[in-house]
Amino acid sequence: PARKAGSSPSEVLRYGRLVISLITAFYDFSRMRFGPDPNDCNAFQIDWYDVADLPESNRFCAQGFIERIGQHAAHGEMQVESDRPTPDHIVFTLRTR
Repeated sequence: PARKAGSSPSEVLRYGRLVISLITAFYDFSRMRFGPDPNDCNAFQIDWYDVADLPESNRFCAQGFIERIGQHAAHGEMQVESDRPTPDHIVFTLRTR
């Protein structure tokens, strides 16, 4: 059977690094951090910092991009949500279905 993204710690790290490197290549003024979701042991999150000037449309574009790459890596099993707790910080939450 096909393995899901995140079925091993090394796969999770590889996926997170890929997403962060691709997005920060386009938005080189920002910083990103990838790790486990502190509120959900079955999820991961990407924190995107220094994005106060980034329009909401770019947030949703990045969310779709992260989800699409995740769906490919997880064979269609990835769901991504985003929130903007402050103008300068976006949080993407990643879960496999």
